[in-house]
Amino acid sequence: MEQIKDIVSQVVGDLAQRVPQKEETLQRFWKSVMKGKAAKHTSIYGLKEGVLKISVDSPAWVFQLNLNKRKILKELQICFADVKDIRFKIGKVT
Repeated sequence: MEQIKDIVSQVVGDLAQRVPQKEETLQRFWKSVMKGKAAKHTSIYGLKEGVLKISVDSPAWVFQLNLNKRKILKELQICFADVKDIRFKIGKVT
């Protein structure tokens, strides 16, 4: 019989591996959805409780992205059904 600490260690390890993979996949998908110039002006800085948080480098791009928010969200939900909303915030783009 396995000890509880071994089981917990294995489960935590499995979860730790899945989170970075999902974030990396989401980053790549975001860049493909945000073709061209828009991709250079945005970056993902978080996903919490279904809200994808996007850092944008200028107010003009925040405005433009908000105009297209529904379309962007629909495209994201094709592969990431757990994304329920997108929030754009002016900040550092990496």
